[in-house]
Amino acid sequence: MSSNFIPEAVHVSSRTPSTVVFSQPITIEELSSLLLVSSANIIKFLFSKGMAVTVTRYVDFQTAQLVGREFGVQVLSVSKDVSCSTDDLYATPETVNVIHRRPPILALLGHLQHGKTTLFDKLCGTRAAQKELDTTSQELRAYAVELEVKGSLRSMVFLDTPGHEIFSGMRSRAISISDVVILVIAANEGVKAQTLEAIRSAQIARTPIIVAISKIDVDEAAPDFIQEELMSHGVFLENCGGSVPVVSINAVLGTNIEILLQRVVSLVDTLDLKCTPNSMASGTVLESYLDRANGIVANVIVHNGTLRSGGACILGNYVTKVKTILNSAGMSVMEVGPSSPVFLRGLSRMPLVGDVLRCFSTELEAKKLVSAKGHTSENVSVSQTHVIRGAANSKTSVNVIIKTCTQGVAEALSLAIENFCSSELLPRVLYARAGEITETDVTFAFANRAILLAFRTTFASGAKKAAKKVALVVREFNILQDLWSYIQNLVSISSVFPSEERCTGTAVVKTVFPLAKSFVAGSLVLTGNICKSSTIRVVRESQVIFRGPIASLKKMRENVLSVTQHNECGIFISTFDSWKPGDIIEAFEPVSVSEYM
Repeated sequence: MSSNFIPEAVHVSSRTPSTVVFSQPITIEELSSLLLVSSANIIKFLFSKGMAVTVTRYVDFQTAQLVGREFGVQVLSVSKDVSCSTDDLYATPETVNVIHRRPPILALLGHLQHGKTTLFDKLCGTRAAQKELDTTSQELRAYAVELEVKGSLRSMVFLDTPGHEIFSGMRSRAISISDVVILVIAANEGVKAQTLEAIRSAQIARTPIIVAISKIDVDEAAPDFIQEELMSHGVFLENCGGSVPVVSINAVLGTNIEILLQRVVSLVDTLDLKCTPNSMASGTVLESYLDRANGIVANVIVHNGTLRSGGACILGNYVTKVKTILNSAGMSVMEVGPSSPVFLRGLSRMPLVGDVLRCFSTELEAKKLVSAKGHTSENVSVSQTHVIRGAANSKTSVNVIIKTCTQGVAEALSLAIENFCSSELLPRVLYARAGEITETDVTFAFANRAILLAFRTTFASGAKKAAKKVALVVREFNILQDLWSYIQNLVSISSVFPSEERCTGTAVVKTVFPLAKSFVAGSLVLTGNICKSSTIRVVRESQVIFRGPIASLKKMRENVLSVTQHNECGIFISTFDSWKPGDIIEAFEPVSVSEYM
């Protein structure tokens, strides 16, 4: 990249902006200039959300959107409008004016089990619904198809979004990269929570909506009532004098699917979607996961330009080579153009959902940009921050480690726990990651007395044996609702058992030794064991005269971590030295909520 690189961000309004757009990660300082908000106020707001940042730190689109909402500025993705795209900054003079029409990206949104995936399968010729273990989608799927509409072949890309309440971030991301939202509403259930969420998000992003009323063949179907509900929420349908198209469908039988596609094409033609296919590719990571056979895999949608095998790119905050490209049908390809969902294999690191893909003509250019812009693994975003707000709260009752099949589920669970839990009953998520359960996970969970939760993932070699050795129970789930119910129960258990303690050992002070200006208690362990990590009580004549941590624990003049029954030891406490022979020392530890689960 040349030294005159300018940030991928432009004002829509030049004075007091009501809207700004950008696509690449942006620093706090640059965001401050765009929003006309002091960087100090932005930093203060993000700190309240659990993110410690500086003016030179980068944030992604989701975080910038969060900041924008706080200060009353609408933040949009530049990917929807090529006229705003600064991919042209990297195109040569010969190619910058080569503008083509691009296929539309259509997001299917709606409430849980309203028929989104069934419609997705009908449109794309896939069988995703049959592969779901619990009839609930767990990922953001993207599929490119060519369909005959009005006598001509039209290329389209469909996004199938999960409807469960915890995936709000994933649905928001789908809207930010789509051109049209197809809002799926079951005729027998009407407008629900996730329906309203989709409507609000689409209206904020100014993404046009087409309403598809599904399951019209069921006995309880009431499409007329649904139309009244939608109008009460600001969605004015065509047949009621508004501008929003509505089609009643049956995705299983294919009823009115052709009419739905005709409405899609009519709407898309008014949008005049453009792209510059000869420019360097840019895109967004939809999902990432670890595949035993193929290593790290990222599901990416290309917004603009052409992505080529062997090319250099920045993915998130590191430079990598594009080794293997598979299209949405799983076929190996050498290159793909704009509006193309692909799978990238052979990556050295697992990108996070929402990470930006940027391609360059040479690897050296990519590395120069990373060096110049100061990208490091410390760059933060809402989607990357999997340690939940309030993790250091003294009222936290249980530590949790989450391992999942995909990065998207890990992100969703982390953010859902943050939004669901109160500050007083907050499970502490030590980390949430995609991949197999490893020996490191087991060791860390045991050391931190954490519950290890696994969703549709497996044990790496040696991990199950390690868990059995330390008697660590790994809670495994294949159905998302079961896992979510379990997490909700953690909060309930926390309120029932807020501060239980268990005595792990007792000792008696036999003699007292001077140490510098203080004293050490020469003690004999009577029961259990005394651990250096334990909190102790000093009891004299049935009265507790001290409570606090052990500063030093020695056995035969050597520092040790624990001393077992019938062994002598020296106990030093930095804040207490009034020992007397005969004092009773009680070691105790808090009872983990995991023991009740």
